[in-house]
Amino acid sequence: MRLVGIVAMAVVALGLGTAGGWLAAHRAFDPKHEHFAPNNAERPRESLGRTASVESSKPQPRVLVRPGERYDFGKMPRGTTGRHVFYIANVGNAPLTIKKGQTTCKCTLSTLEDGVVEPGETVAVTLEWTVKSDENYFSQMAELITNDPERGVVQLRIEGYVEDLVRLTPDEIVFMNVAGNQSQTRPLYVYAARKEDNIRVEEVGFVDASTANYFEAEVRDLTDEELAEQPMAKAGQVVLVTLKPGLPTGEIHQNLRVKLNVPDMPEQIIPIRGMIQSDVSVVGRLAMFDPRTNLLNLGGVLQDQGARAELLVLLKGDQRDQIEVTVAEVDPPEALRVTLGERKVSDRLITIPLTVEVPVGAPRVTRLGSEQGKLGTIRLEASNSLTKEVHIKVRFAVN
Repeated sequence: MRLVGIVAMAVVALGLGTAGGWLAAHRAFDPKHEHFAPNNAERPRESLGRTASVESSKPQPRVLVRPGERYDFGKMPRGTTGRHVFYIANVGNAPLTIKKGQTTCKCTLSTLEDGVVEPGETVAVTLEWTVKSDENYFSQMAELITNDPERGVVQLRIEGYVEDLVRLTPDEIVFMNVAGNQSQTRPLYVYAARKEDNIRVEEVGFVDASTANYFEAEVRDLTDEELAEQPMAKAGQVVLVTLKPGLPTGEIHQNLRVKLNVPDMPEQIIPIRGMIQSDVSVVGRLAMFDPRTNLLNLGGVLQDQGARAELLVLLKGDQRDQIEVTVAEVDPPEALRVTLGERKVSDRLITIPLTVEVPVGAPRVTRLGSEQGKLGTIRLEASNSLTKEVHIKVRFAVN
């Protein structure tokens, strides 16, 4: 009896499972049953079909870039300019609008009326760039903003590797510690990676016309010894830049213009920097002396202690041996004592020790450059020199 009951229950369960499976399958494949139809649709399948048809039939622009949005330019010599044209097609059925977005290079759109590309039309977009990076890989990008609902932003990208067919060094030409009556020459090397390229300097010049007459440039081929110092160079030239005498005292601001016979390489601009100093100048410890303003700062000085500073007078230039320096004036003479020492001659300059002293027992004075008293002064005279006088200002107060 118990066995019969168990069998009966199993049969009932099996029947229920079979019925449930048939019902699920029937609901899945029954064309009259709509799983995702809106509740307010009288005939849901037809309603959904109409909505999809209306959306697909709405005119829309569609942008297509030919041959592609990314272009591998391969290798480019450093410093040269590259160009590539992308073709933008409207393969949709509504007008396509295009305007430039962010860019890392020069991006030129071909002439468009109101920036509109009609269906079936194609326009050209040219990217132009110059390889200036110190890296071995370059990448440039330009964005196009469109009204394509699926492609609101199109990125055009150029990439490639940098090849050093030619290298100019140094990055800038520096003239330092040059006297106004002195001449100096500095080299600019042009190294070529391949001898067969026959890279040459076609033209050199100076950008700032106001001081161009104080410079000259000479071009010659590199010697075998000079090339041996650069294992990667197979040929090259050197531009010898000479600073001529006569440039006024102060900072040098000039640029060298170099044109090479390398296609697509723009003119190279090499900065020329430095300082023209007087053939007579004064230096000292920076904590006390500012050579830019010739100001000696002794500060507060006690009467019973006094103060002392050691400076150097520098004589430069081709005529330095003929320059004579003397102390012409000291103010106030009762509180400042100035003494010139013995000359010391080297290959490049002559130095003369200059001692400035506030002696013990000097009278009370205030020379701080304020309303209470002007700065003290020391005037040096230099004969046979472009610099006739050198003025040193002294800030001090004796208490």
